[in-house]
Formats: sequence, structure tokens, C-alpha cells
Amino acid sequence: MAALNQFLAQKNVLMAWIEASYVFKTFPKSRALQSWSDWVRQQMNSNVPREEGTRKIYADSLCLAYQLERIQVEWGARLMKSPCIIWEEVTDFASSRLLKANNVQVDSLSVDTLTSAKTSSQYLSKISEATPDGRHVGVLSIWPSKSVKVLDVHF
Repeated sequence: MAALNQFLAQKNVLMAWIEASYVFKTFPKSRALQSWSDWVRQQMNSNVPREEGTRKIYADSLCLAYQLERIQVEWGARLMKSPCIIWEEVTDFASSRLLKANNVQVDSLSVDTLTSAKTSSQYLSKISEATPDGRHVGVLSIWPSKSVKVLDVHF
């Protein structure tokens, strides 16, 4: 339990373990961790003596199991091709209290947000793409905050 607690407390170690799993083409076993967490919960509910901090270890392992499953579903294919992205965009978009976070804030902008006093009135960059059948178009625009000084850059 002490070793597991140490493992769960070291964000860089967890990140390296996830990366190594994808390097060797075997994504982390979130279901096994979930099963183990369920077993720990059953032990906590019985009269079996338990070590100090068992509830925290249970909660952290359950959190990690959930996060690993989410990463596999949302990022698994890309991680198999390039495991190092765990240190970059994966943790930017799949934040977790157990994983090392980059200092990136991702906000979805709606029409209401675009008219906010904090957002620039001019987009920085815009790109669009249509589906092959032409029925749907996706547009990605980058809107800086007003606190960011935008130079006149042409793409």
C-alpha cells in the first residue's frame, strides 16, 4: 500500500508509466485497477484492520482508473502513434489531479463569450474544413484575450 501510495503521488512517474505503456503498445490496464479498487473498497467496509490512508489510496486509484479509461478512449490511437504527446496536448485537454498539468487553459468560446470584455474583437487565426459530402463545415478560430498584444502577422 505504501508503494502504491508513493506511485500515485508522483505525477511525473505516472506520466512516464503511461508513456512507456504506449511505447510498448500495451495501454495501461484501467479495468484491472478498477477491479483492485473495488476489492479495496470491500476490505474497507469489512472489519479487517487497515492501514492509515487506505481511503485516499482507494480514491486515487479509482481516479487514475477513470482517467486511464478516458485517455484510452479519447487519445489512445494518437498515443499509440506518438506516446510523447502524453506530456503535451493529452494533459492539456484531459486534466486530472493525479497527472502533471501544463499551464494551459482551454476554454470553449460561444457567441456570448466572444462578446466578452476580456476577448479581442479580432480573431488571430481561422481555418475551416468541410466533410467529404459537403453537408457539415467545422470552423476553428483563435481569439486572443485583450491582455495579449497581437502583432500584425499574415499567414
